[in-house]
Amino acid sequence: MYSVPHNRHNDRPAATYDQAIQDRRWLDAIAAGNDVAFEAAFLHYHSWLLRVAYGLLGSEHDAQEVVQDVMLSFWTRRHVIQVRGSLMSYLYVAVKKRAISFSRKRRVAERFSLLVATRPATPSLESTDALAATSELTVAIAQAVGRLPLKRREIFVLHRFGLMGNTEIATLLNVSIRTVDTQLHRAYNGLRRSLAPWMPDGR
Repeated sequence: MYSVPHNRHNDRPAATYDQAIQDRRWLDAIAAGNDVAFEAAFLHYHSWLLRVAYGLLGSEHDAQEVVQDVMLSFWTRRHVIQVRGSLMSYLYVAVKKRAISFSRKRRVAERFSLLVATRPATPSLESTDALAATSELTVAIAQAVGRLPLKRREIFVLHRFGLMGNTEIATLLNVSIRTVDTQLHRAYNGLRRSLAPWMPDGR
């Protein structure tokens, strides 16, 4: 099983003319049932899609499941899928929609678990204060990102986890660079406020 890679800029897909031509070749071959072309496209975009899904969901396991579901759906529906823009954009939108749906279902499941729980979980004997603090911070970051307005969260995730520049984000989402700049500024300010208790100076 793949793990979610972090901070590897060479894994970011390049939105170039040559890549657009390669994508079209892959799409034509995939539509004809060529599984080698599908594997090549999958490997090319997989790491980036995992990072984006992880940024939206805050869970490596859930990110892997979402990306695998999207790619499986893409293969099984290859005869009817029509990609009018870039393959990167199509896969991003598919992962975003699946992640949002997954997140909603997860929240319902979590609420149900709280209702049926009869007692708190027994702490592991291996737990330490340091591990607990790290786990709590991870949860706090995921929750803070999850509370951002959807468009702001989307732009933040593409910037922080998708390793994309502001111009690339603007092109992918079909918004102005000014919008990207503004939303990123607000996202980082909002996260600083939400995570103030975790900051060394309390800010």
